[in-house]
Amino acid sequence: EQGTELAIIESNESLSSYKVLAPISGHIISKHITLGEFKSEDEDMFVIANLNSVWVNCVVYANNIEYIQAGQNISIQEVGSGNSTSGKISYVAPVFDETTRSAIARTVLENENNKWRPGMFIKGFIEISSPEKVPAIQKNAVQIMDNRTVVFVPNGKNNFVTREVVVGSSNDKYVELLSGLNVG
Repeated sequence: EQGTELAIIESNESLSSYKVLAPISGHIISKHITLGEFKSEDEDMFVIANLNSVWVNCVVYANNIEYIQAGQNISIQEVGSGNSTSGKISYVAPVFDETTRSAIARTVLENENNKWRPGMFIKGFIEISSPEKVPAIQKNAVQIMDNRTVVFVPNGKNNFVTREVVVGSSNDKYVELLSGLNVG
């Protein structure tokens, strides 16, 4: 908590003792002090972070950056666990990293129960829209048979036939249908 005593230090000049108090409420995430150690005034002794909200930085590659802008919805999933949440993109970096040729899209998450921790590996799914309506079907309707991508369509009562389809972009629920079926 803000004002909590973290350490007592002794001045070399005056031999007086001083209390080091937490300037903010949060978690001590780094400690750079040991008993008897000399510290200058410009050295950090503790690093404290308030993790009530966290930044989630997602890497966006150059070929996708034109589709990403502040205000878009984003779904975030922690890799290797069931943790997931959603938010809105609050910032898109105006420049690319020279090494990775990527930019950062950021969202700020409220961090109840410290569920999200800095350094976690996550995946971000950003909703993009198109001015054109595209035909789509449920992702689980698409099957692979004999190395062909197919869907089953009704052909009379209690009878189904396969139709070969070409699919495009997808999300966790739907897949774009490029050819093979007509709308309706």
